Amino acid sequence: MKKLFTLVLICLSAPFLAQKPITIINQDWDNNQWNDESRITNNYGSNDHILSSLEEEWTNPPGVWQNNTLTTFQTLPSGNIEEYISQSWIVPASVWANAVRASYTYANDKPKTINYYNWVTDTWVNYMKMTNDYDGAGFLVSELQQSWESTESAWENISLTNYTNLPNGNIEQSIMQIWDDDENQWVNSMRNIHDYSANRLSTIVTQMWMGTDWINLNRETYTYDSNGREWTQK
Repeated sequence: MKKLFTLVLICLSAPFLAQKPITIINQDWDNNQWNDESRITNNYGSNDHILSSLEEEWTNPPGVWQNNTLTTFQTLPSGNIEEYISQSWIVPASVWANAVRASYTYANDKPKTINYYNWVTDTWVNYMKMTNDYDGAGFLVSELQQSWESTESAWENISLTNYTNLPNGNIEQSIMQIWDDDENQWVNSMRNIHDYSANRLSTIVTQMWMGTDWINLNRETYTYDSNGREWTQK
């Protein structure tokens, strides 16, 4: 069974981009005080489309922000991301080095495919591909993750997540399956069950497939303030 790859790029999420934050600082609580951990600084064009996102880490000593990752974007007239390139900061040489590139295609203004590439010996090489499918209402119903097998020059399955949606588009349930090479089939792995109160997410229960049944693994509970803004998550 293949290893599941996970790419986490918070700066690329649609809700995040819609809010157009300039600076985000992440801090840890230690010794009865908040201590800087990381900082993201975003730059936007005259049309409010994102141009770049710089991530820095706090180093103490000497007590300064140190470059970590720089991501530059190309966007479509709609504002959707067409491509981005992430570069890593090389400390000894004090230069940016290519790391990851991603290119997007869309169907009805929704992401259809995302191709990821790694920078290897001065060229971009296939790494991973995400393929999304939507129903007639435009709601996401499946997400296929594949990795590039260079020896066979072909995409190989990693995971498939199927979504069940409520009539308003809220996710009711998602089931992630992992591709089993030996059995040549999809095998259940994780399930998330979403519950809502007043059309707001109240709980997410995560379960693991144990061969014959789903077993509870984790639960997240969401509460909101009087304005409907998320107040706590635990």
